[in-house]
Amino acid sequence: MKSSLSLFIFLLAFATSFSQTPCEEGSGTIVATGFSSTHDGYYQQCVGSAIVFNCEDVVIPGTVQNVEWYVNGLLEQTMVSGSFTLSYSWSCLVQVSARVLSSEGCHVDIDLDMPVAFLSYPNPWLEDVYVACVDDDGLVDMNVSGLVTTVDPSTAYPGPGAFLPDGAGFSYEIDIEIAGITQEYITDCNDLEYVLLNIEHSYGGDLGIRITCPNGTSVSLLQYPNGLASTYLGEPIDDIPPFMLEPGVGYDYYWTMDAPYQMNQLANTVMTIPAGDYLPAQSFCNFIGCPINGTWTITITDYLGMDNGYVFYSGLSFNAGTSEMNSYDYTNSEFNQFSWSSDDFEISNESMMHAMMHVGDASEGTIQYTYTNPAGCSVTTSADLILIANPLTITLSDGFVYEPEGSNLISAYIQSVSPYPINIHYHWSPDTLVANPNLLNTHVLPITEDTWFSFNADITGSLGCALSDSLLVQLPTNAVYVTVFHDANDNGLFDEGENTVPMFPVDTDAGTFYTSMNGSFLTTTEVSDFSVNIESTNWQLTTPATISLDESSWSGYAQYLYFGIKPTNNQAVDVDVSISGITMLCNSISNVQVSVFNHSFYYPGGTLVVAIDSLYVVNYSSTPLATDGNVYTFEVPTLGYNELYNVHLHLINPGEQEFGEETHHLAAVYYNISPGVMSDVVDTDSITSVIICAYDPNDKLTHTGFGDEGFIDPNSDLEYTINFQNIGNAPATTVVITDEITNLLDIQSLQPIAWSHDFVLQVVDNIATFRFEDIQLLGAEQDEELSKGFVRFKIKQQPDLAPGTVIENIAEIVFDNNEAIITNTALNTIVIPTNVVELSIVNLGIYPNPANDVVYWSNTDYRLSKVVNALGMLIAVPTGNGDNQYNMVHLASGTYVLEFEGVDGAVIRKRIIKL
Repeated sequence: MKSSLSLFIFLLAFATSFSQTPCEEGSGTIVATGFSSTHDGYYQQCVGSAIVFNCEDVVIPGTVQNVEWYVNGLLEQTMVSGSFTLSYSWSCLVQVSARVLSSEGCHVDIDLDMPVAFLSYPNPWLEDVYVACVDDDGLVDMNVSGLVTTVDPSTAYPGPGAFLPDGAGFSYEIDIEIAGITQEYITDCNDLEYVLLNIEHSYGGDLGIRITCPNGTSVSLLQYPNGLASTYLGEPIDDIPPFMLEPGVGYDYYWTMDAPYQMNQLANTVMTIPAGDYLPAQSFCNFIGCPINGTWTITITDYLGMDNGYVFYSGLSFNAGTSEMNSYDYTNSEFNQFSWSSDDFEISNESMMHAMMHVGDASEGTIQYTYTNPAGCSVTTSADLILIANPLTITLSDGFVYEPEGSNLISAYIQSVSPYPINIHYHWSPDTLVANPNLLNTHVLPITEDTWFSFNADITGSLGCALSDSLLVQLPTNAVYVTVFHDANDNGLFDEGENTVPMFPVDTDAGTFYTSMNGSFLTTTEVSDFSVNIESTNWQLTTPATISLDESSWSGYAQYLYFGIKPTNNQAVDVDVSISGITMLCNSISNVQVSVFNHSFYYPGGTLVVAIDSLYVVNYSSTPLATDGNVYTFEVPTLGYNELYNVHLHLINPGEQEFGEETHHLAAVYYNISPGVMSDVVDTDSITSVIICAYDPNDKLTHTGFGDEGFIDPNSDLEYTINFQNIGNAPATTVVITDEITNLLDIQSLQPIAWSHDFVLQVVDNIATFRFEDIQLLGAEQDEELSKGFVRFKIKQQPDLAPGTVIENIAEIVFDNNEAIITNTALNTIVIPTNVVELSIVNLGIYPNPANDVVYWSNTDYRLSKVVNALGMLIAVPTGNGDNQYNMVHLASGTYVLEFEGVDGAVIRKRIIKL
C-alpha cells in the first residue's frame, strides 16, 4: 500500500512537470544611481564612494524570488529584494550583471549597459622641491603635464584592512578574485607582474607571507625564518599593550621578479624596511601552469607572540594576455579641472595646467596644484619652490694660446650652472664667438692684440628665464697649436671657410698626437719637430710634411702650425659603424650609442639601421625615420673626413629570468647614391652576448673573432672597446686610459672610431694614452647612467702573422689620482681562414627543463664543457659526461647555463632551471 502511494505521488509529479508553463524569454533593466557622470561610456565614481543598482521593468513568468548580483562574472551577493550597493577602496573597472530568479523556476540574465569605473585620486606630477629662476619681469612659468586617470582591469585590490593575528602560527588570509583575463594560464615568470601589501608590523622576523594561485600552488614572498629579526615593516605603534592596538602607518611593499634583491638583504642595515620593490623568496616561475582567473589568496602568518601588525590593503597585477574590458584612460580631457594657489606668490591662469607666478622679491615659497578628475575626485599637491638668482659661472679652458697677427682659438665653458637640474641653452657674445657642437665651449677667431679679453654668456633655463655672467682673462704665451685642415683650393694656406680634420695623427719628437674634434691640438715648447706621413693613397699633402721650430724666434708669443691635405682621385665612401653601451647585466639599463665614423673625404648622407634583441625593451631613442618592432631606422647627415655621427637608444635590460639567454644586436649603414636610391650596406657591427647578473664595468672588449679564443684571420683589422665607470660617490675630473699595444699590431694604424666623451690621444712608442680632461664623470651612486664612458678604436695587424699567434691586450684606467684599474685581457688568435670556429646554430635539445637531478641532451656530437651560475661564476667543468647526461643533484636551486662543445669545436649554450 505504501509503495503504491509513493508511485502515485511520483507519477503525479511527473505529469505535473509536463503540464507546467515553460519559461518564456524574460527581460529587465539594471538602473544605476549615485554615479558622478557617464562620460566616454562609463559609470564613474570616486574610490570609496558607492553606486546603487536596482533591477527594474523585470518581465519573467511567476513572481521574483531573489536576485543574484555578479561583478566581472563572479557571484557577489544574493538578495531577496532591495538594492545592490557597490563600493571599492581601490581603482578598478568592473562589469555588473544580475540573474533574476522567479517562483516558476525561471530566470532572466540582465547586463548593465556600460562598465563601472571607480577612479582614484591621481596626484599632479610635481616634485617635492621645484627649482626655478626669475626672469626680468619677476615671473616664474610653472607647468604640469601628463595628468592621467587610468584604471587597469588586470589589476585587482581587495579591502578593507585588518589587524594581523599575533603568534603561534596564526594566519590572516586575503582572497582576491581575478576575472576577465583572456589568457587562461600563467606561461611566463613575469605574467604575475607584482603582489602588493600595504602593511605595518613591529617585528618582521616572525612573519611568513605566501601567495597561492587558484590551483593551490604557493610561492613564498617572505619565508619564515626570514632573517629580518627586529626590523620593522612600515611604522607600527609598538609602545602600548597588545590589547590596546592601534594601526600604524603602512608602507607599499611590492614583490616582483624585476626587483634588485630580497627584503631580508636589508636586515640589520635599516630600522624599517623601506617601501619599494623586492624579489620574492621563491620565484614566480613556480606559478607556470596556474590558472589566472579565479581566487588568489595572500596568507600572512605570525609565528611568534608579543608584537603587532596591520594590513591596510593588498593587490595583484598581471602582465598576462588582455582584459575582456578595455582599460579606462582619461588623459587631460575637457572634463578635468585644474587650479593653482599659493600664500607666497601671486598666480595667474589659475584654471589651467600652465600658470604664471609673480614672485616679487621672494626667494622661496610653496605652491599648490589642485586636480579634479571626471568623477569629481579632487586632490591638492604642494611643492616647495626655490628660486635661483645667478647660477652661471664661466671658466676658461686649459691651454689657450695667442699670436698677435695669427689666427687664435680661445675656449671657455660654463663650469657650474646650478645644483639643480634645469635644461640650459647657451648664448655667447661678442659675435666673434662660435659655439662648438656640445654647447659648452666657445671659440673666438680671431681676436685683437690685447692681452686681456672678456667672455660674456647668457643662458636660458627650462622656465624661460635668462641669466648671464662674464669673465675677463689674460692670454698666455709660448705654446704650439697644430691644426690639420682640408686645403680645398690647394694653395697651402688655411683659408676662411676651410674645414679642419679631426682625429688625424701628427708625429712629433714627443710622440704622436691626434687632433681633437676641432681638428687641432695644443702642446708645449718641449716639442720642436712636427711631421705628417700620409700612407693612404686617398690623401696627399699641400704643405711641407715636416715643420721644425726655432724656439728662440718666438719672442714670447705662441706658434701656429698648419698641415694641409687634399683628397686624391681614389676616394670612395668608407665608414665604420659601431654599437657601444650594450650591457649584459640583468635588471639594469643600457645607454646605447651607435656611431657612424667617416674615413672618406665625403660621405653623402644615408641611413642607419639598428636592430635590438627582442629581450631588451627600447625605452626611448633619438628620433628615427621609421620603427618596426625593435628595428630602428635613422637618417645620417652628410659627413666630412673623420667626422662622427651618433644616435642613442635607452634600453631596459632583461630580468634574471633571462639569465644565460644569448642576445644579438646589429647595426648597418648605407649611403645615398642618388635621391631615393640607397647603396648596398657599407659596414655592419654586431654584438652577441649572454645575459649575466654580475660583471666588471671596467673592461676591454675585442669585437673581432669567434669563440673564447677570438679566432681571426691574418691581416684583418681588430677593433677594441675600453669601457670605464666611476663607481664612487663623487665626480671624477680626469680619466686616463693607458693601453700598451703589442708589437704584433701596427701602432701607426690606430684609429679611434667612437667615444662617449671628448679626449686627447697621444701615442709614444707603443703606448696609447687617452686623456679625458675635465670629464666630470658622475659617480655611480650619484647617477648610474652618467657614470659610464668608453672609447673604441681599430688597428691593423702586422703583416702575415702565423696561425696560432695569440694577440693579447689589456688597459689601465685611472680616475683622478686613484690607483690604476687593470682590465681583463682581450684575446684573439690567428687561424687559417677556413678554420674559424663560430658559435654553432646546430639544434641541440636539453631535457627535462626545469630539472631535479639528471639532464639529457639530444646531440651525440656535443659534450658538456662548463656549468655557470646566475652570477656568471664557473661552477663546474664536467668530465666523463658520457651517454649525453649530467647529474645536477649536487647543485643549489636556481638558474644555470650549460655550455656544450662539439667535435668540430663549435659551442652551444643552453639555460636550465634547477629545482
